[in-house]
Amino acid sequence: MSVLRYLVEPGFFGSGPVHIALAVGTVIAITSAVAGVFTVTRGQSFAGHSLADIATTGGSGAFLIGVNQFWGYLAFGAGAAAFMEMIGIQRRRGRDVATGVVLGAALGLAALFLYLGTQYSTTTGASFTILFGSMFVITPSTVPALITSALLALGTVVVLARVLLLSSLSPDIAAARGVPVRAVGAAFLMALAVSVALSAVIIGAVLSTALLIGPAATALRVTRGPVRAADVAAGIGGGGHLARHPARLRQLLLAARGPRLAGQLLRGDADHRRLPGQLPAPAPAPGGGGAAPGRGAGMFGSLMVNTWIAATAVAVIAGVTGFFAVLRGSTFAAHAIPNGAFAGAAGASLLGLNPFVGLAVFSVGGALGIAGLSRRSRPDVATALTFVMMLGVGALFVSWSSQYSQEAYSLLFGEVFGVSAEEVLPILTLGAVAVAVVVVMFRPLMLSSALPEVAEARGVPPRRMELGFLLVMALATSMTVPVVGALLMFSLMVGPAAAARSLTARPVRAMTLSVAIALVTVWAGIALSYQSDWPLGFFVGILGAAFYLLGRCYAAARRRMAVGIPATP
Repeated sequence: MSVLRYLVEPGFFGSGPVHIALAVGTVIAITSAVAGVFTVTRGQSFAGHSLADIATTGGSGAFLIGVNQFWGYLAFGAGAAAFMEMIGIQRRRGRDVATGVVLGAALGLAALFLYLGTQYSTTTGASFTILFGSMFVITPSTVPALITSALLALGTVVVLARVLLLSSLSPDIAAARGVPVRAVGAAFLMALAVSVALSAVIIGAVLSTALLIGPAATALRVTRGPVRAADVAAGIGGGGHLARHPARLRQLLLAARGPRLAGQLLRGDADHRRLPGQLPAPAPAPGGGGAAPGRGAGMFGSLMVNTWIAATAVAVIAGVTGFFAVLRGSTFAAHAIPNGAFAGAAGASLLGLNPFVGLAVFSVGGALGIAGLSRRSRPDVATALTFVMMLGVGALFVSWSSQYSQEAYSLLFGEVFGVSAEEVLPILTLGAVAVAVVVVMFRPLMLSSALPEVAEARGVPPRRMELGFLLVMALATSMTVPVVGALLMFSLMVGPAAAARSLTARPVRAMTLSVAIALVTVWAGIALSYQSDWPLGFFVGILGAAFYLLGRCYAAARRRMAVGIPATP
């Protein structure tokens, strides 16, 4: 009892909000555990995480129009699940790339919705609640909807358990036995979307993967059979959901003030301690009228030099590393490493260090963790486990600091207009090192990516190549997160690279096109963000998805012409 009194505040279990949190959290944790077992078994860890991040868009959209965030989570999650099933790409690498592009566009919309929400609402801390959850402020009126949704999702998975397991382990045998594999997969994705939306309510969209994948992957390692694994995962998830919200984190979620947005710099009300100087007031025009802020030659003025230099370096390294990320099917790792590095930035902020130090340490640690765990489990599971561990540490760091909430939005969605002169040199240095390493490793890395069996037969160590490439991505993360953000960094890597691969099959030409498209994406994004005062992440995500769709259309038209079928407009 003395230990319990140390962990919780007096009267904790007598509080009404705690009773609601216990009831709702337990049901949701059990639902997530059962769905998570099949998610890991089916190799859909990236899809599950993507649905969790896409829930951010739904929650921010619901906040913008004044609707309960759960309905936004649910609507966007279900819509994303339906779209993933409609894509129809059968190969896992192709599905992961398409999922990554959709995720990038959705997160771009989330950045825009959160920005507009802060402009038209006086509610404070809403963006932080959407990202990291707030289970202790669940209203009693939403409890029936939450529990009903959880029971429906849980019932769907339980009813489909046998055919779902068979179609997960052997789709061909399942189809031969008359199992509608595609319909079963679609039903499971819908149940997964509901489960993720529920998790986002209690622990936030960013941390939903921890509740979905962590307990399930652990249970599958220590037990045999999906039923026993589901029981163990439910125990792990149900016992830990309250521990993710210590008292100081609850206070932070309730008291966090509005986020720093890219437009704040242009309006002159950003945190000037991190900036090289304030924006000067526009000089009056000869006719007596004042020039509109954010227009004209100021985009290329001296105060924007650091922005253009940093963004150009980021685009080059994202284009180079993104090409191999798409080729190797490492899109999940390209997303997990920068998101996990967010925890490092939180720790560095807590210790009063430069965020670059924390980003570099956790990026490298994430790369080593993924490479190490991949030796004993599938790459997607290894990536998910490493990811949730780093997210858990990040949540702990956030709970210890009452000031980090002011910087969270910037590192999640980017703050390219806040790049200082002191940050430019590390960005250029790390970028040059990363490009140089890729150039040195190009031939063996290309061979191990395209033909891994042939590469191993010729003496190219696949594990060393994988580790080397993950470390290169870690370097790219360290320099890119402060510019385009942890949640949107990988959209700059995946979208341009996937579009380039659709345009040409030649490696050098595809990499060159990837860099060129990334440069156009970032440059156009900066110009549009400067002129519109909207977040850069929105334009990066949308432009990346647009280039990918154009590349897919071009590839489809070229295939039609090759077989003599006229291309449809």
